Amino acid sequence: HQDLRPETAGRLSRTCVFFAALLAASTLLHAASGTSQAAKSEENLMIGQALYMAGDLEGALRYLERASGEGDSLALYYAGRILLLTGDFRTSKEYFERAFDACVQAEDESLPCWRAAAGIGDALYGSGRYEEAKRRYRYAGLDAGDAEGSELEIKVALCEMALGDEEAALARIRTALPESGLLRGWVGNELGFLRFLKMQGIEKGPELARHAFLLVGPLTGSREALLDAVAGIPVKRTKSDGRDYLEIGPFPDPVEAMIHMEKIRQAGYQPEMVMR
Repeated sequence: HQDLRPETAGRLSRTCVFFAALLAASTLLHAASGTSQAAKSEENLMIGQALYMAGDLEGALRYLERASGEGDSLALYYAGRILLLTGDFRTSKEYFERAFDACVQAEDESLPCWRAAAGIGDALYGSGRYEEAKRRYRYAGLDAGDAEGSELEIKVALCEMALGDEEAALARIRTALPESGLLRGWVGNELGFLRFLKMQGIEKGPELARHAFLLVGPLTGSREALLDAVAGIPVKRTKSDGRDYLEIGPFPDPVEAMIHMEKIRQAGYQPEMVMR
């Protein structure tokens, strides 16, 4: 496909290259046997996911919108996430709501419904509607697993911080961290965790919102574990002094970035978070 040129594919992670190869195979099959509307939607979804993971948000959105026109919950979710990252919170919320409806009505297992519900919370948070975002995160947490539910509680704490209730936020973080899986290492240093979040500027409001990125490198040895740790997240390769680095993100909030920081540390690297 013209959007997956060799020079572009060279910048993709193994996961993205897999999607590109899978797409090429499916395109040949459909050319031979006739392409159904469902197959076209699936192809658009795969292209959109590959471009998203390659960091081409604008290109990814074009294909995801085509796939989401068929009511594909996963395409709707990714489109909502991209619009969230580009600052179109109103439209992002609409896509997450459609993803949630599609998930519930079709009982589609490709996207857990609680993720779409949490996406609505992310869009509300991004637009400064913190009380509404709190309710959405709490609702999403009802169906999430223990670790995911506790991480949503930390997002509720973000809302409380943005509303100026730092005491409530700290109390919630103290309760949530022991059940939070990858973030459990902060147990006993909850105040440090809160201060780290504040350092990222999350209390500044949507008009000054920035996104979190992770910088990893220089890359050495096998990168399989690292690539597994960032699967499904936009990744760009950069070079400095002839050495390879990865820029991972953007993430919609520092909580998601912190979760992936721990995954990357387990892969043997020490990432740095930057906000811009």
